[in-house]
Amino acid sequence: MRVEVEGRISALDTSARTVVLRGVTVSHAGNVSYVVGSAADLALNRQLAVKGRLAADRSHVDATSIHIEL
Repeated sequence: MRVEVEGRISALDTSARTVVLRGVTVSHAGNVSYVVGSAADLALNRQLAVKGRLAADRSHVDATSIHIEL
């Protein structure tokens, strides 16, 4: 299932390569296209727009595209 999530980063785990937006965990560990910015630009309270797919176990979203408001 394709999903889109927008919001500010409320939690960030650089080791696991995940962020939390509006209570939704988003993984950016796979093949992600950064429309604006890069993984190095991810920081708490930064605004993101994410497109991705809901994981099979529905525990998180696997990002395919991330737009960072710099």
